[in-house]
Amino acid sequence: MFNIIAVPFIGIIGAAIVTLFCYFIALLITVFYSRKYLELPYDYISMIKIAISSIIMGIVVAIINPNGIWNVLITIIIGIVVYLLVLFLIKGINKEELNFF
Repeated sequence: MFNIIAVPFIGIIGAAIVTLFCYFIALLITVFYSRKYLELPYDYISMIKIAISSIIMGIVVAIINPNGIWNVLITIIIGIVVYLLVLFLIKGINKEELNFF
């Protein structure tokens, strides 16, 4: 329903925003109800480090702004490297995880 409203005014970006919003609401509902049945330990510091790495990677990819299939593929590789490098630098990956790989 929200897509019917957002797409004519904002276009494909509106559809993306509405989809993100709907998935976020679904996440909140799922977390709310699942906590009643299953309590999982959350490592909030690790989640923040992952979010920071993702934001920095997203900024780098947005700055590159690839056009064409080869540029997109190269940007994907650069994005992976930037994400892992930032995650490693802010110690978002511990030694147990490195040994696992």
